[in-house]
Amino acid sequence: MGMSGSGGAATSGGAGSDSGGQANPGAGASQGGVSGAPTGSSGGAGAPGTGGAAGAAGSPAMGGMSAGGSAGMGADSPLKELTLDSAKNLYFEHLAAGYKFVEAKGVNSGLPGRYSRWTKGKDPEFITRNMEAMGAWLSRPARPTMVNTTRGMLDVEEMMRKALANGTDPASGVTWETLDKGQLDVESGSIAWGTFLAGTRVLSKLTPAQTTNLQNWLYNHTAGVVDQNWNDFYIVTNSFLKNQGWKSNAATLTTDLGKIESMFKGNGWYTDGATHVFDEYNNTVFVPDAVAWSVMTGNDNPTQRATNMMRVRRFLQDQPYFFGTGGMHPEFGRSTAYKSARLTGLLIAYYIDRAYNTPDKWNLGFKVLPETFTPGMLRRLVRQQLNYYFTNALDPASGLLVQSATNAGSLDIAEDYISPGSVSWAVRAFGPLFLLADDDPFWSTPEDPLPVETADYNQWLATPGLLLSGTKSTGNVVLFNAGSTFSTAHTDSYILKYGKFAYSSQLGFAVANDSLTWRNPDNALQIGVGTAWGHRDEPGAFASQANTPTSAVLSLKHRQTVGGNNFDVRTIIFVKNEFHVRVNKVTPVGFAGTYQLREGGFAIGRSAANSGTAMQDAAKTWSYDSGAEGFGMVGALKTYDSVLPDLAANEKREGAATAGVFNTGTAHTRYQYYALPYVKTSAAHSGEQIVALLVRGSKVAFDPAATFATVKSLVADATKATITFSDNSTLEGTFLP
Repeated sequence: MGMSGSGGAATSGGAGSDSGGQANPGAGASQGGVSGAPTGSSGGAGAPGTGGAAGAAGSPAMGGMSAGGSAGMGADSPLKELTLDSAKNLYFEHLAAGYKFVEAKGVNSGLPGRYSRWTKGKDPEFITRNMEAMGAWLSRPARPTMVNTTRGMLDVEEMMRKALANGTDPASGVTWETLDKGQLDVESGSIAWGTFLAGTRVLSKLTPAQTTNLQNWLYNHTAGVVDQNWNDFYIVTNSFLKNQGWKSNAATLTTDLGKIESMFKGNGWYTDGATHVFDEYNNTVFVPDAVAWSVMTGNDNPTQRATNMMRVRRFLQDQPYFFGTGGMHPEFGRSTAYKSARLTGLLIAYYIDRAYNTPDKWNLGFKVLPETFTPGMLRRLVRQQLNYYFTNALDPASGLLVQSATNAGSLDIAEDYISPGSVSWAVRAFGPLFLLADDDPFWSTPEDPLPVETADYNQWLATPGLLLSGTKSTGNVVLFNAGSTFSTAHTDSYILKYGKFAYSSQLGFAVANDSLTWRNPDNALQIGVGTAWGHRDEPGAFASQANTPTSAVLSLKHRQTVGGNNFDVRTIIFVKNEFHVRVNKVTPVGFAGTYQLREGGFAIGRSAANSGTAMQDAAKTWSYDSGAEGFGMVGALKTYDSVLPDLAANEKREGAATAGVFNTGTAHTRYQYYALPYVKTSAAHSGEQIVALLVRGSKVAFDPAATFATVKSLVADATKATITFSDNSTLEGTFLP
């Protein structure tokens, strides 16, 4: 029957109703598909055409197998080497930690954390977002369904079968909801793709009635046609139904594919909807879901499949430049709470080359993973990023990844739609990892250095309007956002994640879910009218005006509205190695009153309120701060006549958050406390003004006086700005019209 009684071990095999729960696996028993005894179980093999990944046919699964390995998880034992065994250990320990919070029928969870969309105990996303990794694990038939963890034995086939049977059963009492354009539309893609990968190892264990329920439930999540990324989930779900020979929605599939096609804007990038939204969703959604369609129904249109894969290849050519050393990546844009989900698109390209891009299958004529993005480089950045988050964002009490970017960081990095289970999309990256064969060369190929470990660079990405500036000596990557805006669906949550001029791989920033009314000036120009301070919201026009490995010039424009008054801000950014200079021309639009200006550098995270140091030169032309996170400075170059080491305490948000409450506690994405050096005009101005400052931030200490002295002169007028450095080199930029 596959039914678990209270306190007994779950077994895989037959189908049936599920109502039995089990004790906390930490006590030696298990919950749902977790058992305290290491008994083995066999499962069927998935086969192409009936579900399952390529190469899934073969011998039955073996008995129980330990998830233990040389690499552990958490601060005490980070990943030393990325192998199948260490990846398996990392993933299944996390899965077991969360499964103890899953109710008896294996569908919904009550993980610790802040709830918004769901109520505690009724959050489906922990299970749905683990379906892909579980299905990928089962895609290799020789792998066991029983996996031992420190919290007990997991029965992967049974966990998936139980979720599918009860989650789609209208009478189960825990049915996954079916709403018009509801969150389960998103989750349906992971359910469908994960089930496809698991193949008959799971599908064969469903009764005919349960199979019908699954078909009907999935079909009810194929009708959506929207102007954003959700079309991808409808496509994946529809493609799975079609692949299985079940009832699918052909008309909607065609329409949704056309919608996604209209979002492609060049150089591998898709915008999320009609606006200029470019962010991590390309890695997390657009690339992997294009691959899922290509695998399941791409034979219907091999030309489009080849086009999609060429786009993936072009997109991935730039991706290594986003990664700094130590697994750090600029945390820019929405859904940063998903952490390592950004690895999914990178890894799945390698898998496609190994499993499908072969002479007897797709035979594309090119590698989807670019030759410049070597498997050794991929292995290195994947290991480092998994290690970073599973060390710094893993709650030691629960063994789970937290909703914030780090254990000490602001909970407001998670938007109002992110509940505790939502964070499980971080493990989406384990899907393509587990799709690789146990003996794939990836698991043993020597690591290659990342671009930032070999040379300085300024990588301009013209389509999204992003500049990636890497400094070899420090391993820091700074992302300058000249052009990417955000979805208007969650404006209050998004502004500070897109609106700053610069985001660092090594340093966090100030964030808030009420950013229409609360904001700090870190890497942002703020215009003040009365008691109100504005902020760059939507980027406007932009241009790259010069670019070399050690210097670059960007010119950009945005509209800032303060208290109903409009200002046009034209900015020239001069990038020189690890520091940059921002020159802003501020033009009131129909406003004749007075205003003030202030602008900050990087917000430097601190471990305690009074930790770190602050210093200024005698003339107070620059200010330098330090903290546990690193070091940062600002220097006044034009018009700004006041330089301060930090904002007043009443303008910052610091300390621990109130449990479960938005916009409380620290605003810093990585630390509970922070220092924010900034410059300002001490008197009000009117008419057009030109202001300029120097900014530098790094995890590595530097000499602020020497950095400030690097700028020999800066000359700016209404049309252009020219900067001369101490080595007598010059850069010139022009303000946009």
